[in-house]
Amino acid sequence: EIYQIDDDVFQNNVSRFIEMLDMERYLQTPVRQLSLGQRMKAEISLSMLHNPDILFLDEPTIGLDVLAKHQIRDFIKERNRRSHVTTLLTSHDMKDLEEICDRLIILSHGTLIFDGSIVEFKKIFSHESVITVTCNAQICETTVPQNPHYQISVTDSHHLSIKYDPHKISVAEIISRLNQTYVITDFSISHPDIEDMVRTIFQTQK
Repeated sequence: EIYQIDDDVFQNNVSRFIEMLDMERYLQTPVRQLSLGQRMKAEISLSMLHNPDILFLDEPTIGLDVLAKHQIRDFIKERNRRSHVTTLLTSHDMKDLEEICDRLIILSHGTLIFDGSIVEFKKIFSHESVITVTCNAQICETTVPQNPHYQISVTDSHHLSIKYDPHKISVAEIISRLNQTYVITDFSISHPDIEDMVRTIFQTQK
C-alpha cells in the first residue's frame, strides 16, 4: 500500500524472493526468533518488493554465515541483472566487493583513493604475484639464478617459489629464463587478493 505496488508484481516478487533466499520454512516465525541471517534476507527482500531503481546497503553480509552471505550476494546480482537495480553498498568484506560490484570506490579520511573497476584496481595496486614451479629433478640451492626483477626461493627439493611484479616482467619471460636451468613439469600463479591490496593502501595512508 505504501509503495502502491501492483498486485501481480507484488505476488511475483514475494514468491521469487522466498524461493531465491530459501525463506519458506520461517515465513511465519516472529521476527524476534529469527537469526541475523534470516532477518537480513527478509529486510533486503522487503526493500526490493517495489522494484527500486537504486538500493543502498550498509554492510549487508556482516556477521552472517557462509551460506547466508552466498545467498544474499547471488540475490543482489540477480536483481541487478533482471530488474537493473543499481546497488550502492559499503562493506569491509572484500568478498562482497569482488562478487557483487562492477565499480569500486575507496575513501580514506574523506579523500578519494580510487574510483574504477575491480579489474583496473588490481592492475594498479597488484605489485607482487607468486609463481610456484615444479621441477623434475632435485633442486640445488646454489644453482638458483637471481634476477633483479624477481625473487626466487626454494620451498622443497622439487619446488621453487618466485615473487615478481607483473608490471615489470611477464610470466612467460620468467618461465623462459628458468627453463634454461631447470626442466619445469608444472607451475601455478597466485595473485594477491583484493583484501591484501586494500590493507596495503590504508597502511601507506597512515
